[in-house]
Amino acid sequence: MINIQLPGRLVAGDKTSFGGPYPLKDYGTGLNNYDCNSYPNAVNDRIWPVANPLDPARPVCISYEVRPGDRQPHYPGSSGERAELWYEPHDGVVGTRDAVVSSWVIPPGWQSPGGWCIVLQNHNGENSPSLSPWFTVNLLGGKISVSHHHDEYVFGTITPGREFFFAVDTFLSSGADGFARVWMSWDTPPDTTQAPSVSWTGDNQQGTPMWWKTGLYRNPESFSNRVIQTTLARRPSMADAVVAAGWPQIGGVVPPPLPTNAELRDQAVAALKATTVSYPVWKAKLDAGSYPDPSKTKWQQAFDLLAKIK
Repeated sequence: MINIQLPGRLVAGDKTSFGGPYPLKDYGTGLNNYDCNSYPNAVNDRIWPVANPLDPARPVCISYEVRPGDRQPHYPGSSGERAELWYEPHDGVVGTRDAVVSSWVIPPGWQSPGGWCIVLQNHNGENSPSLSPWFTVNLLGGKISVSHHHDEYVFGTITPGREFFFAVDTFLSSGADGFARVWMSWDTPPDTTQAPSVSWTGDNQQGTPMWWKTGLYRNPESFSNRVIQTTLARRPSMADAVVAAGWPQIGGVVPPPLPTNAELRDQAVAALKATTVSYPVWKAKLDAGSYPDPSKTKWQQAFDLLAKIK
């Protein structure tokens, strides 16, 4: 199970270079491949990190934009216009349990494309008779909806400037035990311990391997569209996904950003300088059980800090 999440190591304003020549770049998000008009340019002007439009103190978001006539270099001959990210290699097989949570802000001036407009999808496997996704989150006809094998559930009207939260718990199966359970809400994350907004059961395995894609994929239009993804996480359980996306902090106290590698090194050096005994003496006392709480010793603090450097 790949650990997909925002914000990773994205920096607001940077021109990202997802994908391209191997090794693929993922900026700590786990999303290491993409398609948009910029592919495979060194600088991506369709998918880039931005400050949270509702609260700049919250973690960095990803902005996706498509414009009239955008190419699809990754999918030559495919219809539509897209700016999407996904994980390689594809890993959705029979028995996969997936929890995916995400949220978006629709900027002012939104125009709804005709035909289709998808911000999240679980794509059928490449050996499936149909390459259409079996599960999608849609911004279409002025509405926000979710579709399961084209069975559509409309959640509400698109309201630019408000944050829309979405969570799905799925089990991939070619039998009756397959399921997709969906929670949706405005402004604050839904309580995924309560009954879902909508759910489906039965066969949802469409070829193998399947994969999640996120971003913006629409019918060709004469105007531009842009969406901002404010949170995202994929984990084997809903409880883990909610925590990875930072949902418990939304509406409360936003945790400070994680220290950089340089900051961790500086803190480790400071701890080493503050030690009062040599390493052999400290190690002997540690082995003898002389420290009730080794984490309070400067040697252990230095080792713990160094272990966090990636």
